[in-house]
Amino acid sequence: MTVWKFQFDESYDKEHRCMVVAGWIAEESEWRRLENQWSRCIEKVNGKHRPDQQITRFHASPMNCYDGEFLNWDKKMSEEFSAELIKIIKRRNMGIVGVGVDMEALKEVFPGGPDDRRENAYALCIKQLMVSLGSILREQFPDDQVMIVQDHGDWDAQALSAYNHMLSDLRWGSRRFFHSFTTLGWKQSVGLQACDLIAFETFKRIQQRLTKNTDELRWAMKQFTGEMPGDLKLMDIRGVKALRETMEPDNFSDFPGEPE
Repeated sequence: MTVWKFQFDESYDKEHRCMVVAGWIAEESEWRRLENQWSRCIEKVNGKHRPDQQITRFHASPMNCYDGEFLNWDKKMSEEFSAELIKIIKRRNMGIVGVGVDMEALKEVFPGGPDDRRENAYALCIKQLMVSLGSILREQFPDDQVMIVQDHGDWDAQALSAYNHMLSDLRWGSRRFFHSFTTLGWKQSVGLQACDLIAFETFKRIQQRLTKNTDELRWAMKQFTGEMPGDLKLMDIRGVKALRETMEPDNFSDFPGEPE
């Protein structure tokens, strides 16, 4: 039996329009190779740049906004750095798994909830991720399991609660595919930086779809399309309404995923 590793991160906007959780699934050996090459890439980049342009890690949002460690970077530096990191990812045998939720749809379908829907949206994304991961293993790796590694953040407790809630549902046939759940920081797992990249780019794609009604791909996502396996889902108003039908009235926490 092989235990696959799925690592993920989240991305969302300040206006709370949408929340995305996305990451990569791969064997442990693939993660080790990626992390070694990723660290060397950052060392190489720092070796070419001035002292006031040194970075400790890849961080998508600050890099795209030229903030924090990337304050003294420019567009050319960011593009070259991203291109090198994407090359590293594409050399590995990895797959994208991600889900986004339209938080405006949550407010419409569940009007009695809190004004800040990020906790609920995050937990919902975790559950849908597990449904997707369970389907992948059942169809492609039925004798294997997956361990989940979350990037440490504001909703660690909600993520663990969602994970345990899914596994406690005896109706759900994919329970057997899940090995463990843990939370790590980017210093503990270099690979989480690759998850930051795909979570940010997936968020940008879904944000465009929701706010601009376009599915045009940004440059980074175009590099992966058709070349790496992926499972990306959006829970829009139709998906959230369908979710409502599976639950007890006004009890958002009861969503168990898809019984199998």
